[in-house]
Amino acid sequence: MEFEDKYIDESDDFFMDSLEEKDNLIKEISLLKIHLEEAKLAEEALKKQILEREKQNENLELEIVSLRKELEKKKV
Repeated sequence: MEFEDKYIDESDDFFMDSLEEKDNLIKEISLLKIHLEEAKLAEEALKKQILEREKQNENLELEIVSLRKELEKKKV
């Protein structure tokens, strides 16, 4: 009987360890999903900032060209 009790205890321990490991994996996967979503949001925000900067640079370049043309006219 002692052997059977020991076997059942070991089986229960293994089962509980397996459940705990499964819970830990589920928690880890959930955290990874959250981090992935945060990274996607950060990436989108950075892409938006880059587009805004590119538009600003383009406008500044156009303004520089316009000012150069004005200077050329005043020189002549």
